[in-house]
Amino acid sequence: MTSIDEQALSERLVTAMKRPEARSDAFARRAPTFTADWIVRIGSIAHLVRCEAGRVSACEARVPLLHATRLSVSGSARAWQALWETLPRAGWHDLFALTKRGEMHIEGDMQFLLAHLQYVKDVLNLPRQEAR
Repeated sequence: MTSIDEQALSERLVTAMKRPEARSDAFARRAPTFTADWIVRIGSIAHLVRCEAGRVSACEARVPLLHATRLSVSGSARAWQALWETLPRAGWHDLFALTKRGEMHIEGDMQFLLAHLQYVKDVLNLPRQEAR
């Protein structure tokens, strides 16, 4: 079994968040009221993702100490690698499926998450498109 490179997955996330698509008007129209700082953790690497009016404005592979965030999505490197495959396998294709498997954990304001669920999934699937 090969080890999964957390750093490579981290770089993939940061690169995807910097793409013009993540900052476009079309992407922002999916959730114009989504303004939040949130954490995406790939194994041991935490990322601060900042969204303003539906646009990803920043993604950094560090979170300032005691920084308040609205939401946190944490997963094993194996979970992120599987989620970002071009055609993910059944049970590895969705945040809730991965949570059910115990490979991901979601914490924070659940009402906010559910109000913007498709947008959160779309943001987290941007690195999948990077593989194409």
